[in-house]
Amino acid sequence: MSQVTILCFGHSFIRRLGEYCSREGANNLSLDSDRFRVSFEGIGGATILPGRKSLQNFVHVIRRCSPDIIFLQIGENDLSSGVRPEELAKHVLSFGEFLAVVYRAHVIIGQLLPRTGLVFNGKVRVVNHILAEKVKFVDNVVVWRHRGFYNPDIHFLLPDNVHLNEVGQRKLCRSLKYAVLNHANSHTGN
Repeated sequence: MSQVTILCFGHSFIRRLGEYCSREGANNLSLDSDRFRVSFEGIGGATILPGRKSLQNFVHVIRRCSPDIIFLQIGENDLSSGVRPEELAKHVLSFGEFLAVVYRAHVIIGQLLPRTGLVFNGKVRVVNHILAEKVKFVDNVVVWRHRGFYNPDIHFLLPDNVHLNEVGQRKLCRSLKYAVLNHANSHTGN
């Protein structure tokens, strides 16, 4: 059985998750290193829409890594800058499809995570709903629902009400691990 290469790609949540995993000794999302090789590429402030920090400007990372699976966590920064949920969902899904086709990878789009604020979280729910509905028509792209992040008692955020605290990092690490395990067999045919 060959090793499955996974790239976790996105904004600061991914960068911070990589740092958390390194600190906690879970560098490979606590997956079997004989079977999986996980790398993290997170760009603080990254967006999906065109601009200086658009993930589209960082696809060279994907060529270098040549992943079998790309876990994409993106969109929260776009949403907080006023992008309409419908437009954001369209761009996230289009980028996921681009990655799947150009890099021949299986793409897992992580649902957007809530923050403090009813208006923002309402928009997050709209984006996530659109992604879940529209992804059904896209080959090699799925949407992953992060479990345990939708409790109204947001106890997983740092005082900045944006980034994840230790509890949130642990949840996100576990979520990505299960996303990879869930999709690795279907992607690799094992």
